[in-house]
Amino acid sequence: MYNTGFEVKYHDIMEELTYNLKNNSDNNPDNKEEDCEYEYTSQDILDICDKLYMDELCSVFYSEDILDDKIDRGMKYVFEKMLDNQEFKIFFNKMKDSYFNETFVDLELTEEEKQTLRNNSHTMVILNLFSKELFYITHKCICQQINTGVIDASLIGQLFNSI
Repeated sequence: MYNTGFEVKYHDIMEELTYNLKNNSDNNPDNKEEDCEYEYTSQDILDICDKLYMDELCSVFYSEDILDDKIDRGMKYVFEKMLDNQEFKIFFNKMKDSYFNETFVDLELTEEEKQTLRNNSHTMVILNLFSKELFYITHKCICQQINTGVIDASLIGQLFNSI
């Protein structure tokens, strides 16, 4: 259901390409193309890494494409495993509460509407954890939980700080 042996690299590649582009721009202020080893733009980096992220997300769920049901089933499986970890469960509940409070605090809602939105906040947090911005950290947490039954506290802290 989830490939813990897969190495997620899109974030590291994005950081390296961005670093190289920035350093090349700093060293080549006139942007002379004949001196330019890196002939790509910031948009090129985003496009490349967006595609790589989607490919890697599919790969960990053994999926052919991003719309494959294997991803939905895999996410349910993974989060059942993740919520076995008490520290992750505390983090997850804090994220749900935070998402709900920050998003809907100023709205006048009935109790039924509030409960529906609280239930949906669960899904929103899961989707956020698998977003491009967080998936590289989430994957490490999932691998640790599935393989060892323990998630390093600093990794959960990194997730929390990234949100």
